[in-house]
Amino acid sequence: MPIASINGVDLYYEVEGDGDWVAFAHGGEGLHLCWWKQITAFRQRFRCLTYDARGFGLSGGGWGGLPEDSAASDLLGLLDHLGIERAFLVGHSMGGMAVSGVAQRAPERVRALVMGDTPFGFLTAALSKWAIEMLRKIPLGFNVFEHLFAPGFAEAEPELHCLYTGLCRLNSVRPLPKDTGDYLDAYVRMRDSPPVDYSRFAVPSLFIVGDKDELTLPWLMEETAKRSAARAFWSFLVPVTPLSWSGVKFTTRPSSTFSRRSAAAGFERLSSSFPSRTDRHDGDSKSSSHVPPGRGARKL
Repeated sequence: MPIASINGVDLYYEVEGDGDWVAFAHGGEGLHLCWWKQITAFRQRFRCLTYDARGFGLSGGGWGGLPEDSAASDLLGLLDHLGIERAFLVGHSMGGMAVSGVAQRAPERVRALVMGDTPFGFLTAALSKWAIEMLRKIPLGFNVFEHLFAPGFAEAEPELHCLYTGLCRLNSVRPLPKDTGDYLDAYVRMRDSPPVDYSRFAVPSLFIVGDKDELTLPWLMEETAKRSAARAFWSFLVPVTPLSWSGVKFTTRPSSTFSRRSAAAGFERLSSSFPSRTDRHDGDSKSSSHVPPGRGARKL
């Protein structure tokens, strides 16, 4: 089982395909297997790295604390472990903290950045405004976990709904807080963080959001793209049908105007702006990995 000891925590990872490196960071309530459709689409041309964040899936470490303090450090450590000099970084939701953190700390290591349903890691006035709204709604009964799926998804796509909820249950059992305090603390930090000037942030970036997302709202992603990426290739809404999971828009069935191929095309356009080149560490037998026998999909 491929394990890397990073910052005192054992991180599980998998590598598939060949070509330029692409690293995928999953969201909260997720794990590496949630990228199954992306890996299928991109492994023909790219060398894809997926991993379980600390406290998730097959990785060690406790869940809790401040993920923004460790997410980027863990991903950088994993890139170092595998000898990856440069990579495309793709983050979803919580994973945005990891990939955007690396892009800001070590931009020379990032060929391009993809932020899927995530503004996290970019401290903007929009993020503060959104946090204020969340701090108002949660005490009034808004439950984040009840909005992971778009309305009607379970009825319209029962097989996919069963798959994703099953993946979620495969993470380690961990007690939920008795109140919303643990969750509110994160929103308080986002609310109180002063906006940062990203006018010199030059990593080519692609921001993606579903128009039915009830958590990472489209206006938030639009504003984040405008304020945080001097070289943003696109700032647009992905027109996804209501039959999608608001947290993982580009792993579910999209509308006719946005297929998996068009998602891949967007990434291809971003990647085609760079000369063909492979920055990778060869000869490490741990780089070729698979899901161990008997260990099925883990949580999202």
